[in-house]
Amino acid sequence: MLLPLAFLVVGLLVTVLATHQTIRFIERDQQAGVAADITQLRNDLRLHVHRHIDVLRTYQAAFAANPDSSQTALERIAQVLELDERLPGIHVVGNIVALPSPEPLYSVRYVYPEALAKRPSAPAVGDALRQEAVRRARDTGGLAATPPVPSTLDPQGSPVIMVYLPLYTGGTVPATLEERQRLYAGAAFLSLKPDRLLESLFDHTLTPAGAVRLQFEGYGDATPASAPPQVLYARSPAAQTVAPARTAKQYLSVAGTAWSIELTVPQTREGAQLWLPWAVAAVGALLSILSAGALYALQRSRRLSQQLARHDRRRRREMQTALHLRHRAIEASANAIVIASATRPGYPVEYVNPAFERMTGYSANEVLGQSLRTMHGTDTQQKGLEELRLLLRDQREGETTLRNYRKDGQLYWTRVHIAPVLDDHGTVTHFVAAKYDITETLRYQETLEFQAWHDALTHLPNRHLLRRTLQEKIQSAGPDSTPFWVAFLDLDNFKLVNDTLGHTQGDLVLLEISRRLQEALHEHDIVARRGGDEFVFILFDHAPPRNALATLNRIMSAVSRPLKLDTQRFFPSCSIGVAIHPQDGNDPDLLIQRADMAMYHAKQLGRNNFQFYSDALQHQATRRVELERDLRAALTNEEFELHFQPQVRLHDDAVIGVEALVRWRHPERGLLSPARFIPLAEETGLIVPLGEWILRAACRQARTWRDAGLPPLRVAVNISARQFNDDQLPALIENLLREHELPADLLELELTETMLMTDVKTASITLNRLKALGIALALDDFGTGYSSLAQLKRFPLDMIKIDRSFVANITIDQNDDTIVQAIIKMAHNLGMTALAEGVETTEQEDALRTHGCDMVQGYLISKPLPATELEAWLSARHVVT
Repeated sequence: MLLPLAFLVVGLLVTVLATHQTIRFIERDQQAGVAADITQLRNDLRLHVHRHIDVLRTYQAAFAANPDSSQTALERIAQVLELDERLPGIHVVGNIVALPSPEPLYSVRYVYPEALAKRPSAPAVGDALRQEAVRRARDTGGLAATPPVPSTLDPQGSPVIMVYLPLYTGGTVPATLEERQRLYAGAAFLSLKPDRLLESLFDHTLTPAGAVRLQFEGYGDATPASAPPQVLYARSPAAQTVAPARTAKQYLSVAGTAWSIELTVPQTREGAQLWLPWAVAAVGALLSILSAGALYALQRSRRLSQQLARHDRRRRREMQTALHLRHRAIEASANAIVIASATRPGYPVEYVNPAFERMTGYSANEVLGQSLRTMHGTDTQQKGLEELRLLLRDQREGETTLRNYRKDGQLYWTRVHIAPVLDDHGTVTHFVAAKYDITETLRYQETLEFQAWHDALTHLPNRHLLRRTLQEKIQSAGPDSTPFWVAFLDLDNFKLVNDTLGHTQGDLVLLEISRRLQEALHEHDIVARRGGDEFVFILFDHAPPRNALATLNRIMSAVSRPLKLDTQRFFPSCSIGVAIHPQDGNDPDLLIQRADMAMYHAKQLGRNNFQFYSDALQHQATRRVELERDLRAALTNEEFELHFQPQVRLHDDAVIGVEALVRWRHPERGLLSPARFIPLAEETGLIVPLGEWILRAACRQARTWRDAGLPPLRVAVNISARQFNDDQLPALIENLLREHELPADLLELELTETMLMTDVKTASITLNRLKALGIALALDDFGTGYSSLAQLKRFPLDMIKIDRSFVANITIDQNDDTIVQAIIKMAHNLGMTALAEGVETTEQEDALRTHGCDMVQGYLISKPLPATELEAWLSARHVVT
């Protein structure tokens, strides 16, 4: 179909091209006619103009023969030449004689027409164009014409062309310019009327069918003067319309000037010019259509004749390609393909692909004609083999998993897909088996399963496998079953190992501990790593020496053996809690939880021991949980209040400050002392918001007393370690002082030795930031920690508070008395104030006064009092003004 269509398109294109060329041929023919007409017209015009101008040569010859020819003789020449009849384009003929003058001045004498010839000669100054033409004629010795200029005889008439021919003394044209200028005597001239010149030409030669336009174009050679183009003559026939026209233009030279003549002829077509292009187009189109139709018919008949043969060849080729592709696909398959006979005993192999050879190690020649039972070796008791036998017996499609053995005896797993092959009658003739090696997949699954149920570091069972095992042991436990214990082990102070030696060394410790724990267990006992340094055991309580208690002792001994890490020796210990099944629970999570609770009890008793779970521990834990819950609620409900214990200066018994002590007014348990809830607050992190509340309440109360007119009382507030280690503590103090408009010297912070000595450098920075606010700083419980005097002097402290443990025996123990004296003297030497806590007797007060102690506080002065009671107490001591 495409070839006839292409042939038709090409034929039509050729027809269009032929038609276009025919039209162009007609147009070129018409253009050639116009060119011939304009050429003839230009030649006739040139001859006609030269015929007019040559008149001047007659007068030049007459002057050469007789320079003194009379006027009558010259007029006679005009009569003889019959200028009126033969040369109607001439308007005037005459000559000029150059007169001596500074300016160009000529004597003009007319010889034609007769009316002008009667005029006497008279001098005249020529215009620039005429002067330029005369100069050119003189210098060249030839004819020289002007552009169209107004006639001096008829200035209102049409312009004329003045033509000059020079006259020289002696009659001949001198050879050089200098001689021509020296011998110049004048010039013969004539004026031409362009319209009369053209009209006379048309009357005598031809009458053009189109419009004629004669135009002066300028000088023919380079001259000093210049003149713009001007139309000399224009003629347009009345019958010419605005129809398309053809134009031709040619140039001619007239006495040193350039003229152009233009002919415009209407574009007309007649006769063959009208129908010839249409005939070419029609014939071409018809031939193209007929040729395309014939080609289409031939092509269609050929296509029909070849279609059947091509169809047969294509079917054979497709079948061959399909067979070849299947063979190539089977050969290239990464899976083993086996084709076995379904009609012969034992299902012998008829084909195996290269992948089978790579998978099994057997070559094709070794297995062709053989049964694949040899791949199973002696491992015939497989569930997959039974499934395979049923598939072959029932001649149906299916798959199964088998253990096979390579030629070298190596075990591998395969997933086998069996498919029966039917012949044209529906009979199963062969089986195709596709074998997939799934050995790596099974190993990967086993690895994933192991990782899901075992600890990554120690490879011990993890918490998930522990729970599942516990669940199985609980479900399988019967009245006669061996009872078992759940033991929860936690290494003591293991955090120090990670902090000092790093986590890598810590992992090595855990690996060694896990190895020791496994060695300490009996055959059926189980140990699992629950996370971090926590291990959980399932210990079966057999008869001695395999009873669970003996196993616990072995575990404690195994853990406590010294352990060497690089160059350092580490002495580990552990705390263990035990819950017994079924008396302590019949649920995996409950048993682990109660063993964990017993382990924490062992740590509270000093670590490196084991404890059994009891109901008392449960009650204690319950109370602790309830107390924590109530403590959080107390912060929200503001159930806390401050009591204040006065601080008295010894030398004048003046009350100069109070220590703020927090109390919790529990809605059910009443007023609780700090010893009941502060340790729990520190453990749970609630000490931070509680400490902020104490600071805020103390500042508020100090401001209240100040506004009430009481003498300035400095309020001392205890700061916890967590508060002190908070970088925002100085900013908090500053905001509280600004918020309550409280002078900084009315606030004192009390800190412990342990708090400062943990990180001396950081503590020093924090203390200096606090001191810069203007508040007082006191070191509380001095003597009970591990203060270094070398470090102590670096801290900007204002007061040292002597611990009550030294004050209690100051009157009965000489050592305590000596220590107190030393502390007081040291404080004074460091520029600090010494305050003794826990003063309860006058003997203690007298001893402290004797030793030079500055201040005291204790029950001898007053117990901690609520704000209102403190105000009454101060009033009773006449402190309130």
